[in-house]
Amino acid sequence: MGLVLLLILHLTLLLTPSTTKAKPTNGFSVDIFHGDSPLSPFYSPSMNRTEAIIRAAMDSISRSNSLLNLDNTESPIVHPSSRSSNYLMKMSIGLAADDIRFGWNSSNKVGFSNLVFGCGHKNTWLPRKSTYYATGIVGLGISPLSFVSQLSPQIGRIFSYCLPPLYSNSSGKLTFGSESTQSAFGNISTPMVIKNYTYYYVTLDAISVNDFREEANPPTGGNMIVDSGTFLTMLDSRLYYRVKDQIISAIPNWALQKPVPPFKLCYSNLTNVDMPLLTFHLAGGDLTLDESNYMYTFADSDLACVAIVPRKGTSILGIISQIDYKVEYDLDRKTISFGPADCTRV
Repeated sequence: MGLVLLLILHLTLLLTPSTTKAKPTNGFSVDIFHGDSPLSPFYSPSMNRTEAIIRAAMDSISRSNSLLNLDNTESPIVHPSSRSSNYLMKMSIGLAADDIRFGWNSSNKVGFSNLVFGCGHKNTWLPRKSTYYATGIVGLGISPLSFVSQLSPQIGRIFSYCLPPLYSNSSGKLTFGSESTQSAFGNISTPMVIKNYTYYYVTLDAISVNDFREEANPPTGGNMIVDSGTFLTMLDSRLYYRVKDQIISAIPNWALQKPVPPFKLCYSNLTNVDMPLLTFHLAGGDLTLDESNYMYTFADSDLACVAIVPRKGTSILGIISQIDYKVEYDLDRKTISFGPADCTRV
């Protein structure tokens, strides 16, 4: 039976036996896929997409509630929960030699030795109704002992991921080392704000809906987390309701529908409607979101809901707003970069 580890960036690792090992020179990439994807061992064919998306949205609320006090502690303690959005990848560990290997077959496996692992005695994370059990946490944070920091002498402290649509039959990519480096076209780069070793913070200055700009108030440094464990994007409530009003003004009122919880704003019959463009003005550059990065259309109806909701405190850039972007974390330069990509083809 495979073992499961939960990464601090909420990328879950599915471990399986392997026998080969190669040393990468410039880095390496591994396939990743969402826990509810048809590629996942946790995929439930009996659950339709509407149910799955509502569950993912509710999971976002639960995860958000657990983060309410994260700004009030230097190193917040995070209790991973089954009620969150996870990504899977395949790897193996040879415990005797602290050897870790990645890859799907003998032709593309890469491995590393002498990595430090701690010991957990009460790892509570468990995939929903799954026979796969959690054995620990692997961190991709900025801590000197995080997994990415331990790889740095060989491949550098840089990694990226590219997330395909949630229910795609294609996997995305998690890339470590210089292979992760962004190309120049269409990229924006924003400084990391280091508050603790657990989360990656950036500064959100404002949000524009078409040409109408709403300032983050106050625009303090590190007021947004880039999170791959939360499906919804969440805004500090003081900013959210002003952005919501601008979205309502930009879309015809006749299309408004009663929202499906936990969504706050839903529409129908939007096929021939010009949807507004949302721009997140980050320190250092503008992240532009088209309809697919802030709106979810339910597959079994014409209902579409804005996948941005309010929360108290720090805003969160969730999975929905990162799909089909290559998101790169450079821990030495202390930057996070976003580049548009077709993540089903990376």
